[in-house]
Amino acid sequence: MSKNSTREQKAQWDANWKAKNPERAKQLSRERTARHLAAHRDEILAARKAARVRGTIRPWLSDKEKQVIEQLYSDGFSFKEIGANVQRNGQTVARHLRSKFEIRARPVPSGPKSSGWKGGKHKDQHGYWYVRLVPTDPLISMGGKAGIVYEHRLVMARSLGRPLLPTESVHHVNGDHADNRLENLQLRQGKHGKHIVMTCLDCGSHRLGPVEIAEHEA
Repeated sequence: MSKNSTREQKAQWDANWKAKNPERAKQLSRERTARHLAAHRDEILAARKAARVRGTIRPWLSDKEKQVIEQLYSDGFSFKEIGANVQRNGQTVARHLRSKFEIRARPVPSGPKSSGWKGGKHKDQHGYWYVRLVPTDPLISMGGKAGIVYEHRLVMARSLGRPLLPTESVHHVNGDHADNRLENLQLRQGKHGKHIVMTCLDCGSHRLGPVEIAEHEA
């Protein structure tokens, strides 16, 4: 019988035994691990320490490198960009600037100044766009505590020059919830059902609005 077949049989026997005695197998495994750690503790700690040293990219900096880093920072470069320029890790650059020279990371820009700015609009799961209003916006009362309001309601409110009432709703004429052009919106009283649009029964126009009643009709 070859050595390979003997190993396979032993492996199969071990697997069958572990399947029948799972708790005992776990206990033996923990005991073997504990004995191994106790016998090779110094070697294991030395290997872990060496791995940490190998993973560190030159934490020290020369005087010339420090001058270059400070100049690049004053020119507006980020920690990552400075690190690429001097061929150092960005964390090494940040550690030098933050500790010795008390330079703090620049605040992450928000709003229109952010690189991820998308106009301040977000879309919900139903396809409606909503926006966050600034505290000084005259229509901030429509946004609740968080200052968030649906864009179609905001467009209608700005066209009227006043906040919409809670009883007023805004309907999309063409059924597209993302189309918030003023000509595609209709102001309604109360909730409106789906797939219903207000049109002129004579010409089919969507241009509906209040009209003053003539004196002879009143």
